[in-house]
Amino acid sequence: MTDLATLAARHGSTGPGRLTRRWRRAAVAVVFRERSALEVLLIQRATRPGRRWSGDMAFPGGLREEGDASLADTARRECEEEVGLVLGEPFGRLPDVLTAVPRGWRPMAVSPFLFTLPPGQEPAPASDEVADLAWVAVDALRDPRRRERDWKRIGRLRLPFPVVRIDGREVWGLTLQMLDRL
Repeated sequence: MTDLATLAARHGSTGPGRLTRRWRRAAVAVVFRERSALEVLLIQRATRPGRRWSGDMAFPGGLREEGDASLADTARRECEEEVGLVLGEPFGRLPDVLTAVPRGWRPMAVSPFLFTLPPGQEPAPASDEVADLAWVAVDALRDPRRRERDWKRIGRLRLPFPVVRIDGREVWGLTLQMLDRL
């Protein structure tokens, strides 16, 4: 069973990631809460034609902006904009994940920062970029019996990807890559 203490011991550093090239940078907030099991917050991106991650389950996050002092600040700002949570300092960081910018194929590195749900706050969609959100048990997402392979369209290609289906939702791609690193 996964718990916050184990995650903090394993991923306690919040220092710079290994990617230092001048790629576009983005960050996500991986927000946890402890109930009967450790749960992680996922948002469902709004469906928008032509948008790469349209309709996908994801962590709150987005591109770094000029006013962001750090990538952790990017994750905090995006989380507040998308789901209304005002986060404190992260307790850890996962390795950066490589992808391409949302509109195009320029390389981008995404930095996942680990946070706990602040006391007295509850997330709610706070942006037209977020269609829905869900708290999902971390152990259910990591259960190999839930892992399937599905064909996804990436540009003009159809490629097989690992997918986890929970409560009628699909978690795959960048989000699943990050969860696999917990």
